[in-house]
Order: sequence, then structure tokens, then C-alpha cells
Amino acid sequence: MSETARLSPASIDFDSMTEEETMAFVEAFLARLSYAGLQAVISAAEEKKQAKRAEEREALLAEFQERVASLGFQVSIELTEEAARSRSRRTNRGQPARVKYRGPDGQRWAGRGRPPEWITTLEASGRNREEFRVSEE
Repeated sequence: MSETARLSPASIDFDSMTEEETMAFVEAFLARLSYAGLQAVISAAEEKKQAKRAEEREALLAEFQERVASLGFQVSIELTEEAARSRSRRTNRGQPARVKYRGPDGQRWAGRGRPPEWITTLEASGRNREEFRVSEE
């Protein structure tokens, strides 16, 4: 029988354990749980995670308000439940780009990235890139 199996939760001093020791302890017990037991642990962990996040947000809000007040300002900061907006993504992501230039031999280029050799060669010989632009119609 291993040492952890003989210990009762009451005899373990979790407060003196490092986070690394706690994680090793948790992993040992997770390995013993059934699927249903793991689901219960996941639910409990999610609840704890939400509570910790709320505590951190409240502490940060209090710190901001204290710092602002110490500088002589009065501001109102409200917590929101919605996530911060991220940069919007292109709706045509993953789709091939529309052809903007067509060469004399049927070559195509969307106008993105490094210009293809056929257009750089034509430009070097004095031709204008706009001659090869595909009409938008």
C-alpha cells in the first residue's frame, strides 16, 4: 500500500504543500476515478474556477479603484459578463482569393504576397501592372 493510500484527507496538510506537490496528489487520485467520478470532478473544478475568476476580478477592480482614488480621480468601473471582443475574422477565410491580374498567357495572380515572376518580368521590360488588371465586372 502506498503512503498516499494510507493517508486520510484529514491527516494531509494541504496548506503546506507546494502547487507541484498538490498537482501530483490530484493526478494520483484522478487516475483512480471512474468516468462519472471524473465528470463530477470536472463540474466541481469549473465551479471553483469561476469562483476564483470572480475573486480575481473583484480584487483587480478594488485595486484599480484604490489607485485611481489615490491620484484624485473619480471613475466608475463596472464588471461585465461578456467576453472582450476579439478581432473580427474575414468571412471569406479559407476561400481562394479573387483574381485581380491576368497575364498574356493566362497566368493569374490575386495581388497578394510576392508578385509572380511573369508580372515582374513584364514590369522590368517597361509594361505597367495595371494593363493586366482584371475588370471588376
